[in-house]
Amino acid sequence: MRKALIDSHLTKLHDSFGATQPPVDCDQLEHLFRLRDIAGMLVCIAKTLHVHARLRLGIVDSGGPPTAPAWVSHTCNLAPYGTEAFRQTLVTVYVRRTFLQESDFDTVAAAIAHELSHVILNSTGHPLRKHEEAVDLTAMILGFRDIFVTGCHNTLRLDKDTVVDIRRGYLSREELMYAARAMTCL
Repeated sequence: MRKALIDSHLTKLHDSFGATQPPVDCDQLEHLFRLRDIAGMLVCIAKTLHVHARLRLGIVDSGGPPTAPAWVSHTCNLAPYGTEAFRQTLVTVYVRRTFLQESDFDTVAAAIAHELSHVILNSTGHPLRKHEEAVDLTAMILGFRDIFVTGCHNTLRLDKDTVVDIRRGYLSREELMYAARAMTCL
């Protein structure tokens, strides 16, 4: 486990974004997921994260990074966070249709929060913006801690003797639990 990396990232992220936010209320998000209103989930998660830009959802069958279930456009040259130019920026979050079909609520919510955390880190020019682990930790600090703990690792039984752990995100199960405990102690 990479305790030193997590501790270092958490210190830098807390210095930038303040204390860990309380867990988000999932009722509305879960309702939207049951309705399969992924665009509604995107808007709700963006409001929670204070990403006040123009948003677009692309549900796709191909394109993007080959192994990524989701990705975001326009993260390299974003206007500074909170400015009028930022509010006018069009940010497209792409999600693979197959990922949506095979994933549960927590996994989809974590993926969207992760992609919007890229927007936050890039638009603030954060020094950790290119570190995927820090992107996950940012979403966790900003209220999605519990969703990441439950949504980034799923156990799938292939048959009576074979169980596999499906990992989404950039932190191991042990690292997620360590980070979540560290956040509740701060």
